[in-house]
Amino acid sequence: MCSAIIYAEDWQTISKGLEYGKFKLAVPSSSGNSTVDIVRINPDQYDFELLLASEHENKKRTIETWADDFELIGGINAGMFQQDYLTNTGYLVNYQHSNNPSRHSSYKMYFACNPKEKGLPEAQMIDWRQPKASELCEKYHSVVQGIRMIATGGRNVWSKQADKWSEAALGQDKDGNILLIFCSSPYTMHDLINLLLQLPLNLDKMMHLEGGPEASCYIETKEFHLRCVGTFESSFFDNEDQQSFWQIPNVIGFKIK
Repeated sequence: MCSAIIYAEDWQTISKGLEYGKFKLAVPSSSGNSTVDIVRINPDQYDFELLLASEHENKKRTIETWADDFELIGGINAGMFQQDYLTNTGYLVNYQHSNNPSRHSSYKMYFACNPKEKGLPEAQMIDWRQPKASELCEKYHSVVQGIRMIATGGRNVWSKQADKWSEAALGQDKDGNILLIFCSSPYTMHDLINLLLQLPLNLDKMMHLEGGPEASCYIETKEFHLRCVGTFESSFFDNEDQQSFWQIPNVIGFKIK
């Protein structure tokens, strides 16, 4: 379930370098409103940061509480987590803190922010298949690894499957903007990716962050409010009336520079 002040099949400016769009997907889902909420962020105008429970007294929070406690404009899940409810399933480091130092062999996409040297993008997604990807990741203080959904150039690389869920994802367009992507209606990921590629998003890369009821996205400014809560995951959770954020351990947050 998502709620926002603005509803338009076009980009609406929230503030300089920060835009929002709510788009109807071409194929309806089995439930929900079959829309996707997108927040487009120019990393030259906003700072990204990783907030990790393992770095903050092992205290999990809802996405809304993470934003309030750390004075964020908003944020989204920073990936799936292991059974300890703290450790990311993929590689995750933040400056000197290592949440998970081990790279997952089947995860092929990274989000990196807080560059160690000048001249690099302030934030970017790194496809493991691109040249010198490992060296590029090492040039950032904050890096999180996830399942690749769209390979560089806008290619769907998620295999067909039967399972469906609400989805929180991270994308990058061909202009270098970072996209927070949320679809509360359940789709298979292969189908959702194809539907997203039909939209005017100019998508270049995308990675899976979280699915089902733990999927969360939240934005709060004086003029704009977005609250997205996951509602469905095959064989795990089926509650279309779900309206409450679940506590999550790791968040990608952002604030104005």
